Amino acid sequence: MKKIGVVGVGNPLRKDDGVGIYLLNFLIDKKDGLSKNLLFFDGGTKGMNLLHILAKLDVAIIIDAVNLDEKPGCYKFFKYSDVKSKNEFTYFNSHEDDLLKIIALSEILDEKPEIYFFGVQPKDISYGEGFSKDLENSMDEIKNQLINKLNVIVNEL
Repeated sequence: MKKIGVVGVGNPLRKDDGVGIYLLNFLIDKKDGLSKNLLFFDGGTKGMNLLHILAKLDVAIIIDAVNLDEKPGCYKFFKYSDVKSKNEFTYFNSHEDDLLKIIALSEILDEKPEIYFFGVQPKDISYGEGFSKDLENSMDEIKNQLINKLNVIVNEL
């Protein structure tokens, strides 16, 4: 059986950038309706410690704030190869460079799992707590779609 990890990334002290951690905690609290095979990791702003998390997994689903060039609160599920090729959109968050370097390093070390992203379009990543109104208004749909996408991945593997 493959080890599938859900990794929340972001900084809750930078408003919408904390969406990855918020959604991770939602999933941990929910667990009903989710596969028992899912592992959960708080990637927060842990930098190189993410390298150790990725090395443990066959599949990683990273939840993060991402610039999708969409309205705030929109979301998209995509593969790492889409980010790497930049064919579909520009990837951006407050820790983009570090995250992409860590993934590249895990690839060099031959420890990179299959990586998916569940990206949510932020509106405000300035310092402060709480989400923008736009993100807050989309949160129920975001949660439902995240659960659906996780279930699809687990069922496909």
